Amino acid sequence: MQSWMATAGTLLLCGSSAALAEDLAPDVRTALHGADRVELLSLEPTKDSSQSAFHGWKVLGSTVVTDPSTLAAALDKGMAEAYAIAGCWSPRHGVRINRGSSVMDLVICFHCQQIAAYVDGEAVAGAATTKSPQRVLDAILKKAGVRLARSH
Repeated sequence: MQSWMATAGTLLLCGSSAALAEDLAPDVRTALHGADRVELLSLEPTKDSSQSAFHGWKVLGSTVVTDPSTLAAALDKGMAEAYAIAGCWSPRHGVRINRGSSVMDLVICFHCQQIAAYVDGEAVAGAATTKSPQRVLDAILKKAGVRLARSH
């Protein structure tokens, strides 16, 4: 594992408390600030088994984020403020962070306020978030002309 996920083996997929966010948040922050490339994806909450799927979800479009600081701040804030999660799993956002030869992916459902994290394709962690980062992520996607999934 990369140093950004040094504690990944001790975390759970789709965490159920803000305590997990405290564990995942530093890894996401480190990954975003040290990234070679950051891509933000718009997901349709529809299962997809094709090669173009993002961890099993249909991709509507994506954009490369040239300055990930705004994205990092929004995700950091959402995880820091998290207090609970709901039971659905209908992700509409994804983030792919390339750093050297390693890749960290985040699959995000703001409706149920959960983040699932993967490193090099392997599920490693989960965290709670608030809905607050959604506005920032949606604004980045809209500015790039990427179609958004329908809301709940």
